[in-house]
Amino acid sequence: MAAMTNKVGQCILLGAGSGDPGLLTRAGAAWLARAEVVVYDRLISPALLALAPAAEHVYVGKRADEHAMSQEQINQLLVDRVRRGQLVVRLKGGDPFVFGRGGEEAGALRAAGLAFRVVPGVTAALAGGAYAGIPLTDRRCASSVALVTGHEDAEKNESRIDWTALAAIDTVVFYMGVGQLPTIAERLMAAGRSADTPAAVIENAASPRQRVVVATLGTIAVEVRRAGVEPPAVTVVGEVVRLREQLAWLERLPLFGQTVLVTRSRPQASELSAALAERGAKVIECPTIEIKPRDASAALRAWLDESGASVFSVTRASCPRWAGHDETSCLSDDVCAGGTPSGRADKMSATRAGETPASRECAGRIRRVLVLTSPNGAGLLVENLERLGLDGRGLAGVEIAAMGPGTASALRSAAGLRADVMPATFTTHALAERLIEWLGTDARHARVLLARADIGSPELARRLADTGATVTDLPFYRTRPPADFPPAALEALQAGRVDWITFTSSSTVTNFVALARQAAAAGRPVDLSTTRIAAIGPVTAATLRSHGLPVNVQADDHTIAGLVEAMCDDGGEVVLVDRIPFDKSIPLGPLRGPAKAYFKEKYKEGHNKFVNEDTGKTIELSGNGIAHAISEARDELTVYTLDAIPEIIAIMKRKEFRFPRPRKDGKKWPKSFLGAERYEARVMVDGNTYTAHVIVKTFEMGGHNIGKIQRIYYNHYAKSKG
Repeated sequence: MAAMTNKVGQCILLGAGSGDPGLLTRAGAAWLARAEVVVYDRLISPALLALAPAAEHVYVGKRADEHAMSQEQINQLLVDRVRRGQLVVRLKGGDPFVFGRGGEEAGALRAAGLAFRVVPGVTAALAGGAYAGIPLTDRRCASSVALVTGHEDAEKNESRIDWTALAAIDTVVFYMGVGQLPTIAERLMAAGRSADTPAAVIENAASPRQRVVVATLGTIAVEVRRAGVEPPAVTVVGEVVRLREQLAWLERLPLFGQTVLVTRSRPQASELSAALAERGAKVIECPTIEIKPRDASAALRAWLDESGASVFSVTRASCPRWAGHDETSCLSDDVCAGGTPSGRADKMSATRAGETPASRECAGRIRRVLVLTSPNGAGLLVENLERLGLDGRGLAGVEIAAMGPGTASALRSAAGLRADVMPATFTTHALAERLIEWLGTDARHARVLLARADIGSPELARRLADTGATVTDLPFYRTRPPADFPPAALEALQAGRVDWITFTSSSTVTNFVALARQAAAAGRPVDLSTTRIAAIGPVTAATLRSHGLPVNVQADDHTIAGLVEAMCDDGGEVVLVDRIPFDKSIPLGPLRGPAKAYFKEKYKEGHNKFVNEDTGKTIELSGNGIAHAISEARDELTVYTLDAIPEIIAIMKRKEFRFPRPRKDGKKWPKSFLGAERYEARVMVDGNTYTAHVIVKTFEMGGHNIGKIQRIYYNHYAKSKG
C-alpha cells in the first residue's frame, strides 16, 4: 500500500511562451526552480527543463500522428501527482489558456478538489507576430484581432466559427492550421474577404528556425505547400502583414538561422550560448570537456600556512611607511590600514593563535600570489576555502592574478574579490610576461600558487621559477573528455547541419577530434564540409591547424565577447528585395538563367578584384571595398532582370557579402588564407527568406588578393546548405 503523506500538493499550469526560451516569465522560472515534477509538451526547450534540475521530468507531448498520452491520461497524471503531495508544474508551450487545453486540465484538478494556479505565457500569435515584424494591431490599418483555431475538434458536427463575422475582423490569426489552409482561405474569401488580402504563415515562430512565407489570401496555400512549411505554424491574415517589409528584425540578426556547436564545458557554456542565441543562432551545446573537481583544500591550507598569507597583507608597494619601520609596526592600524593593493585585508593586526609579530619575518619581504587561469578555478577556489572553514578573508595578504576578464568576473561573483593583475592578451605566454614584469625584483621573494587544471601548460610554472619565485602548481580540477557526443550534436554533425563550431581552448579541440574519430570508427562519421570554425585565440587556432582543421575566424580579443563579435563580423545581413527566382541556381560570370548581367570594366585601387569569366574584364574594389566602388560601378551594369541584379549590388554595397578584407597592417594575406571561400547573405523576397551564396576563389596576383567570383546562387533558406 502506498505511503500516505500530509503534504499538500498543487499544480502550476505554466505557459512557457513560444519558441524563444527567454520569453518565460520570472514567475515561471521561480516555479520551475521549486518543482518536484515537470509535465511538459513536445515543443518545450531543453533550456527550460534545465531550470528544474532536481525535478522528475515527464514527457506528454503530442504530434498529429503520435500522442505520448491522451488528454484524459494527462489530466489523471496531474491529479495523481498532486494527490501525492507533490508540487507539479504543467509546462505548456505558449499560454495554457489559449488553445492549450489548460482549461480542461484545470477543470480536472478542480473536480478532484485539488489546488492549482495559472501562470500565463506569451502565446504563439503574439510571439510569432512580434518576431516576424508583423504587429497584430496598428492604428493605421488594424483595430481588431481574432485568434482562431485552425484545427477544430473532429467530434464537432459543424464548425462553430462564424466565418462572416471573422471576415470583418482586421487581423485574424489561425493556430494549427497548416493542413487546413486551403479550406481556411476558401471560407474567408467566400465570406467576403478579398483574395488580395496579405497573408503570412510563420513556421517555428520566435526561434532561430523561424521561417515566414508571405503571399495573398488567394495564393498563400499554394506558396506554403511549395515552401514545404510544416507545423508548428501560425497564419496571420490582414493588412498588417504589409508592415513586415519595414519591421522584420529577427532575420537581420547576424547569426540568424545558423547552427552553432559550443564545445565548452557545460558549466561554462551558458555565457557563450546566450551571446550566440541573442544574435540569432541556434545553439547546440556539445561539451568536449568534463570538469572533475579535486579536493585541494589540504594543499591550499599548506600553501597558506607556509606563505603566512593570513597573517600579513603588506607589501613594499602598499605600505605607506615602508622605510624605517620594523615588523611590529607593520601590524599597527595607523601605519598600514590600507592593506594589500586591492584593499582586501581585514585590519592588519590579525594573527593566528599562538603567534606573535616577532615570530614572523616582515610581510613586505614576501609576495604571495595566487594565479587563476580559468573561471573554473575561481569557483573551485571558493569551494576549497569553504572546506577549510574560510571565505575570501582567508586570502588576506594574497595578491591575485587572473588570466582574463572572464576569470576575473568569476572571481568577483564567487568570492567578492578583485584581481590585482591581468595580462593585456589572454594567453599563457602573455600571463607569464605580465607576472614577471609585475613582480619585478620581488620575484625571488614571491610564493606563487597556480590554481588551475591538471593539464595546465608547464610554460607558466617554468618561467616564473626561472625568476627565482617559489611556485606551487596545484590542480584544482581534472579535465576529461566525455564518453561520446551528445545525441543532438552528433545528429547535426552527421547530417552536415552545423554552420559553426566554436573552440575556446586547445583541450576542446583535442577532445573534439578524439570524439569525431571515435564516432567515425563506430560508423557514424561527422560531416564538416560546410562547417566554419571559430577559435578564441592563437593557441587554440594553432591546435586546430595541427589537427588539420581550418580556422575561419580567430578572435582579435581573446574573450567570449571577442569570439562572438568575430563570428558576427564574418557573417552577412538581410536586405529586402522585390523578387528573386525561387530555388534557382544562378551561376555568375556571366549571370545566367532568370537573372543575366555582365560586369563592365571598372577599376579602383585596392586589394579586391572581381573578374568576369566571360570577358576577362575586372572590377577592382578599394580596401573599404565594396561600398564605394560598387556604388560607382552600379550605373555601368547592364541589367536584364531588373528585380534581382540591383539587389545583388545593394548587398555588396552594404558589405553584406564578406569578401577577404585588407589586413590592418597593410601586408598581404598568407597563402594559407587563400582558397575557395563561401560567403552568404540572407535575402528576403516578398517577405520570404532565402540564402544568397557567393563562391569566391581567392588567389594572389600582382601583389593583390584577387577574388574571382565563381558562382552566385539562391536557395530557399530552409532548403539551402550551400
